[in-house]
Amino acid sequence: MPSTVFALISDDTRREILTVLRTHALSGDAESGVSVGEIVEKLGLSQPTVSKHLKALREGELVSVREVGQHRYYSLSAKPLNEVAKWVAPFVASNVLEDAKGAAKKAGKATSGAAEEVLGSERYEQVAASVGKIGADVSHAFDVAVGAVTEKVVDPIKRTFSRR
Repeated sequence: MPSTVFALISDDTRREILTVLRTHALSGDAESGVSVGEIVEKLGLSQPTVSKHLKALREGELVSVREVGQHRYYSLSAKPLNEVAKWVAPFVASNVLEDAKGAAKKAGKATSGAAEEVLGSERYEQVAASVGKIGADVSHAFDVAVGAVTEKVVDPIKRTFSRR
């Protein structure tokens, strides 16, 4: 099934439909689902186009359908996307690591500049201020790195698993 999921989400229109369903689910009204008409209206696509893509998503188990009379209401079934998340996670994590290294390098340049200002000075207050600035720069770089990991890796994984 994973290769099917990748094939399904490779299509822009299907991703847009999944986004509409996800937005609806996040609004707290996930059980009711979204009608084909609502998706058509939100995306500005024809009804046959939306129906064709919903059929493919339904067959790939990425959406579920609830029938009420002649109306169909679609909801996101995110479980098949777990395989995609597992595959993408190492790439996102290495990107976050590179971002963190860049932030640390930038902080290192700033700290070396602060140290150069102090060299040759005999006033301890300047040394203490520079050391404080170095500590603040390193702390900031660490906070940026942790924030990036949380935003790009931890939060998406939490959102994926919270929909189970």
